[in-house]
Amino acid sequence: MLALAPFSLLALASSAAATITVRNPGPGQYWRKNSTNAVQWETSGTDNPALFSVYLQNYDATLPPNGLSIANNIPTEDGSTVIPSLPDYLPLIGNWFLRFVHVSNVTDVYAESGLFELVDDSTSAATTVAVQPIDPSGINTTLPAEVSTTATTSSGRNIPGVSTPTRNSGAGAVETSSTTPGNGALVAGASWVGLGAAAALAALAL
Repeated sequence: MLALAPFSLLALASSAAATITVRNPGPGQYWRKNSTNAVQWETSGTDNPALFSVYLQNYDATLPPNGLSIANNIPTEDGSTVIPSLPDYLPLIGNWFLRFVHVSNVTDVYAESGLFELVDDSTSAATTVAVQPIDPSGINTTLPAEVSTTATTSSGRNIPGVSTPTRNSGAGAVETSSTTPGNGALVAGASWVGLGAAAALAALAL
């Protein structure tokens, strides 16, 4: 049992060691270059640092060897922080990740995030606009029942202000009226009087 004691003490010390896990950003996520972006993390153990600094790194981009410093002296107990807009010269590519490091020694790394993408502010999800089909049954194709025309004299001259609304009354009948008074003006209804007289004369001739 005494021989196992050192290993038990080592295991106990390991369980109390600092552990910081970066929850956001990570795989499948992205940051907008010209906007603020959130960082979230969790801690366990009892030997966590009181403060840390955040560095942005990407081995496919031209950056300092240890990455780009984007936040300093962040309280570990906060669990989250907001990073201001990033420099314009950073490329819009994937494979970015964060490093949480000692505030005075960047080679002492506490945690790293998963890989994420850097995008422009204009990036957004595609919007689909649905176009509803037109129902032909809902279109009114009925012509107006009344049509306004202009009455004329027998010589073909228009009578000002006279209109003869024509309406279908069924059985092929045509109903005609006039709206202009006398003063010698000829109205369209007068033609029916002439026709009636001619018919009466024809009956007498028989």
